[in-house]
Amino acid sequence: MPDKDQYQSAWSQSIPAREQFKIIRRMFTYAKPYKRQFGCAIVGVIGMSAMNIALPFILQEYMDRYLRNMSATTAVILGVASLYGMGTIIKPSPSFSSRFCFKWAVSGA
Repeated sequence: MPDKDQYQSAWSQSIPAREQFKIIRRMFTYAKPYKRQFGCAIVGVIGMSAMNIALPFILQEYMDRYLRNMSATTAVILGVASLYGMGTIIKPSPSFSSRFCFKWAVSGA
């Protein structure tokens, strides 16, 4: 009977952490000429991640503090709604900037 590992792909095997750092270091040498574009794209990705974390957190805090106690005034409701609305409007900005910078780096500008 054939062994299960005999048919396992080389790509599905885990890579040790030390080897991963070597690969990443080698990749950064290729990205060095494009460090401005690369940095811009990383900042965009971090901003997008922060927005994806912040918006649900705002809703959670609103629900936990005000809706559970039924103490939400009109000012609180409008404040949270406007804050969430502004976040929703601003959210595409980091996404656009990261995509723009990645494409800028790929084009070789």
